[in-house]
Amino acid sequence: MLARDVVGQEELVGRAGEAARAAGAFVGWSDRHGRLADEQIGLLAEAGVFRLRVPARFGGFEADTSTLVRVGAELGAVDGSLGWTAQVYWIPT
Repeated sequence: MLARDVVGQEELVGRAGEAARAAGAFVGWSDRHGRLADEQIGLLAEAGVFRLRVPARFGGFEADTSTLVRVGAELGAVDGSLGWTAQVYWIPT
């Protein structure tokens, strides 16, 4: 069974939304330091945001474009830098 069959769009978007809300606590820090806090990156990683475009055979979710747009919107609604970072990461994957 493929990873994308196990984890659907709603769950991926939900995970991203939860991670974004938790990462929102560090927005002030990231604004002052000009980068995302390590904790924010960790929250995105735990939510699987960096595995969205990775093929299932390599442990990813093979997410479609609709899922990417929705996840990016969830992240960007809390902090544009979260959404931007995730979307840039998806380019090479």
